[in-house]
Amino acid sequence: MAHRPTFFLSSTIYDFRDLRSAIKFSLEERGCRVLASEFNDFGGNLDEHSYEACLTNIEQADYFVLLIGARVGGWYDPNARVSITQQEYRTAYALHQQRKLRMVTFVRSEVWQLKEDRKELARLLADMALTDSEKQAVAQAPSKFAKQYREAGSSLVDAAITAARVRLRPIVMTSLAFTLGVVPLMLAGGASAETQHAIGTGVFGGMITGTVLALIFVPTFFVVVVGLAERWRARREKAA
Repeated sequence: MAHRPTFFLSSTIYDFRDLRSAIKFSLEERGCRVLASEFNDFGGNLDEHSYEACLTNIEQADYFVLLIGARVGGWYDPNARVSITQQEYRTAYALHQQRKLRMVTFVRSEVWQLKEDRKELARLLADMALTDSEKQAVAQAPSKFAKQYREAGSSLVDAAITAARVRLRPIVMTSLAFTLGVVPLMLAGGASAETQHAIGTGVFGGMITGTVLALIFVPTFFVVVVGLAERWRARREKAA
């Protein structure tokens, strides 16, 4: 019996589910064997962790197909911040160096474009009179907020904290400018001073309170609400 080429699909399942299914169906129609961890025919020892089963199955493959999107995936080694997809790549690359495996990589266009934009920015910064630390800070500065960070694979808490740090300065500056603008009303004298005091004090206190609450509660509500929505969505997809 002729040898069936075996393909191992590596990617985060969440954002490539349909593509993984299409690749598996297309290759199996051509007589190939496809190893994809979300399907029932994926081999593995019931006594070992699913991540270890993935690494073991790579050794059976002739081709390693890597799909790179915006998400990171589950942590294989949380302390070293190595995701299971990264570890799969490392395992496959080691086999590739031994000529036991061939590798094919596909990258989403927006992810590749972001990489190219970062490289172009680094080239521009190289000609500027900045220190190495300043160049690195500019090149790695985040440009999007909590929802985009989450879509890029950050955890809910990390996404909320990063977005809060990015937005802290503009929020405080805007609020502070408006708050200081009503100080003259608080300190007004002469005719209708009591009315101006009441307006100034109310607006001043309201702005301070609103700013503090926004900085604390908006990130908290983001984590809680988005977390509940994602869990509900995951249960519905599992039930389907």
